[in-house]
Amino acid sequence: MSDLQVIAATSRRDRAAFVELPYRLRAGDDRFVPMLRADVWKLLDRQRHPFWREGRAELFLARRGKQTLGRVAAIECPAHDRHHGGRTGFFGFLECTDDRAVAAALLRAVEDWHRARGTLVVRGPVSPSTNYECGLLVDGFDARPALMMPCNPPYLPPLVEGCGYGKAMDLLAYLATSERLARADELEAMEQKLAQRSNVRVRPLDMRRFDAEVEVLRQIYNDAWSENWGFVPPPAGEFRIEAEGLRQLAQPGFVMIAEAEGRPVAFIAAFRDITPGLKAMRGRFWSFGLLKLLWLARHAKHLRVAIAGVVKEHRRSGVMALLYLSVIRTGLQRGVGSAELSWVLETNTAMRRIAESLGAVQSRVFRIYEKRL
Repeated sequence: MSDLQVIAATSRRDRAAFVELPYRLRAGDDRFVPMLRADVWKLLDRQRHPFWREGRAELFLARRGKQTLGRVAAIECPAHDRHHGGRTGFFGFLECTDDRAVAAALLRAVEDWHRARGTLVVRGPVSPSTNYECGLLVDGFDARPALMMPCNPPYLPPLVEGCGYGKAMDLLAYLATSERLARADELEAMEQKLAQRSNVRVRPLDMRRFDAEVEVLRQIYNDAWSENWGFVPPPAGEFRIEAEGLRQLAQPGFVMIAEAEGRPVAFIAAFRDITPGLKAMRGRFWSFGLLKLLWLARHAKHLRVAIAGVVKEHRRSGVMALLYLSVIRTGLQRGVGSAELSWVLETNTAMRRIAESLGAVQSRVFRIYEKRL
């Protein structure tokens, strides 16, 4: 065990090893749906990605001899502390072999890094904040993976727990299937009743005014999520770069905005599932192809409802249920057979009630861990 070392990935070669590790460790894992390598490099680019204008991180690699066995990032997010108070640090991008010594060494490096900065609590994984991929899958390993959601191996949560980390919050995924949903005409009738009650108009995202529309979504998002556990308000540039990444996946009828008296008050964004293409790519774009991926983005039969929000003053108006109904009805009309609503905070009883009222059932659980230093 004495030859196990944890080093800071400071050189270009070490950072390349950091990016490459999950593709190598999980080469034979059919559950693995990797990000494109280019997207990982873009996210970790501290000179260009907007998160790093304030955020700080140290990347660590665990090695035994010349073999890289694990990776993790220690992350500092000043926006989180401003919004919630306190001194909270994070870890993210965690990958390692099924070896408790490796996991312990990596997380000990994270804790030492944070102690030196006066951090009181370490949470994770968030990569690099709750606006990105976060949590570890702890229940529902047999369920299909979803776009931009964790798909870690089952051994990873016990390794983290064995290092003294306990549950901070669970994030839930709900699955709705066409068999459990009402018929499209029944959904339309429900929509009409809710529209009359809430006095709102629902319209699709205007792709011709994409930049302006993205800013509308950001303002709604920041108001809607401001009181949520772990929320980090994204600045305009950060929100914009993530929206641009999803631009090719957006379809009329699946990204909708609700307006009350002409003012945007809520939105929902759903995308057809392209995970079969991402699995085939194995992290490299050229191994699958643009045309095939675009075909999936237009014709896949599974949706992920990825993000939704309603401003505080309209939370009890029924507008959120109206948006969910609109997307699900559109999906059924276009041949969609199932949809995942993810993720939902376990404490968000209002959103959980909406999901369950539409016939969705809890399908997967993702956990964010924490440890007091």
